[in-house]
Amino acid sequence: QDVDQGRVIQVHEIMVDPQPTAANAGLGEALSALGDRAGSFVLDADGKPVSVLTAGDGIRVSGSGGSLSDAVRTDFHSCTPEMTLNEVYSAAGKGLPIAVCDADGKLVGNLDPRHIMEEMGRVESLIDNFEREVFM
Repeated sequence: QDVDQGRVIQVHEIMVDPQPTAANAGLGEALSALGDRAGSFVLDADGKPVSVLTAGDGIRVSGSGGSLSDAVRTDFHSCTPEMTLNEVYSAAGKGLPIAVCDADGKLVGNLDPRHIMEEMGRVESLIDNFEREVFM
């Protein structure tokens, strides 16, 4: 029986360490710290995500001399580690990182939308290879 892998793979299996950005960081410093991540969340005093910095927004704003507060956005989605990839798939379509939060709303992970697509592609490839071996 063919199983929809998006229904069984949970967010905690592919999320990465959150590596939040300090609210008082300089924009250049925050951009350098991003590395190849899709974005980094800025947290409030309780450890809850309040905004996200993406490389695209940061570069655009830094070109006009703006600060970190000018570059962050608040229109990101959040989820829990136990949610499945199917449950976050539409949110990933925005291209923004998804904040993975615990029951208290504190950031515990960063879900890069590219990782969702990579994982689904990896699983699909494994299934195809298995079916070829079994049925040929």
